[in-house]
Amino acid sequence: MGEGRRLSREELHRLVWSTPMSRLASEYGLSGNGLAKICRRLDVPYPPRGFWAKKEAGKPTVETQLPERGSDVPASIEISPTPPRPQRSAPIEEVVEKASTEASTVAVPDTLRSLHPMVQAWIADHRRQQKEQKQRARDRWSWSPKPLGDLTERDKYRFRVTSALLKAIEKAGGEVMDASIAGKLKLRVSGEEVKCVIVEKMTRPLKPPQGDAASWTAFPNHHQTGLYPTGFLRVEITTYLGEGSKRRWIETTNRKVGALLSAIVGELIAAGPVLVDLRRKREEQRRRWQQEAEQRYERQRLAKQDAERWTRFRDLAEVWDQCERVDRFLDQIRVRLVEDDQAEIAGKSLEQWLSWAEAKRTSMDPFSGSVEDLFNRVVHAPEPSRSVL
Repeated sequence: MGEGRRLSREELHRLVWSTPMSRLASEYGLSGNGLAKICRRLDVPYPPRGFWAKKEAGKPTVETQLPERGSDVPASIEISPTPPRPQRSAPIEEVVEKASTEASTVAVPDTLRSLHPMVQAWIADHRRQQKEQKQRARDRWSWSPKPLGDLTERDKYRFRVTSALLKAIEKAGGEVMDASIAGKLKLRVSGEEVKCVIVEKMTRPLKPPQGDAASWTAFPNHHQTGLYPTGFLRVEITTYLGEGSKRRWIETTNRKVGALLSAIVGELIAAGPVLVDLRRKREEQRRRWQQEAEQRYERQRLAKQDAERWTRFRDLAEVWDQCERVDRFLDQIRVRLVEDDQAEIAGKSLEQWLSWAEAKRTSMDPFSGSVEDLFNRVVHAPEPSRSVL
C-alpha cells in the first residue's frame, strides 16, 4: 500500500474502464465501494455489474464516455489508502474465541417455553396489562385506553432470540443487569457495564403497508411513526468500544441471528476487557496530562523565581552604585567640614550628623557582610513587613 496519488478525472476514467474496480481499488488501498464513491464525486462513470464478465466472454460491451465537468465537480482528487483497522490483542481474541465456543451450545427455542426469566417477565407483564384493560373496559364509567394487542409472530420471534442471547451471555460469563421489553440490554462483563440492543431493523417505505402488515407488533409505541420492519433483527453494541470492534449485526434471508449468536456473544464478552483497557489508557493519559501540567507549572514557577532573583540582584547593584555616590558625597563633606565649627542642628553637631550619615551608608551597603550573605539576600526574598497596630 503506497502513499496517496492525485488523479485527474480523465486518468480515473481511463483506469476504471481498463481494470476491474475491485482490482484497481486494492492497488490504491481502497474498497470497491470507496473507489465507486470517488468516481461519483468526480462524475466519472464506471462499468456496471457484469461488464467484465461479458467482455471476457467476448460479448459486446459499451464504454460510457466521460461527461463535461460541472462547475461543482473537482478536476482531480487525491486518493489515499484507507488506513488499516487496528488489530486487537491476542488476549482479547482469546476471550472472543472462548465466549463464542460457550455460546455455540445455546440455540434459539422454537416456542415460548423455558425462556430466560427476564423475557418470561415481559410476557407475564403483557398478559397482566391486557387483563387490566379488559377489566376497565367492563366498567363503562372508567376511561379505557386503546386495547393492547396480542403478541405477534415478530414479537414472539424477537422474544425467543432475546432469550437465547441472554442465556448465551450468562453461559459465557456475563451478567444480565437489565433487559427492557423494547430491546435494550444492560450487561456487566469484567466489572464493566456494556449496553446493547436487539430490535427490529426498521425502514421508511415510500408506500406504507396496509392491513395486517401495519399491525406487525403489539408495541407500536416502541418505534417512530412511519417506520416499518424489514423482517430482520438488528443487534448492536451501543457502548463505545473504540476502533477495531464489530458493533452491529443484521439478519439476512440466509443468515439469521441464531447463526450469528456465538459471534455476537463473543464480542459482547470481549467488550468487558476492552473497556477495562480503554479505562486504563484514559487513566494513563489523564496521569500523563497531569504530570505534564505539573511539569509546566514547575517550569513557570522556576522561571518566575529566577526572574525575581535577578531583579533582586540588580536592585543590590543599584544600591551599591548609590553607596559609591554616598561615599563621594561624604568625602566632600569631610573636605568642607571645619573642625572647629561648633554649629548645631536639631541639637546635634555637624560631626554627629556626619556619623549618622556614615552609619546609614554602612547599613545599606550590599558588601556589609560576606559574599555568601549577599547571595542569600538574592536567593531568599525578604519577609513582608507587618504593621503594628
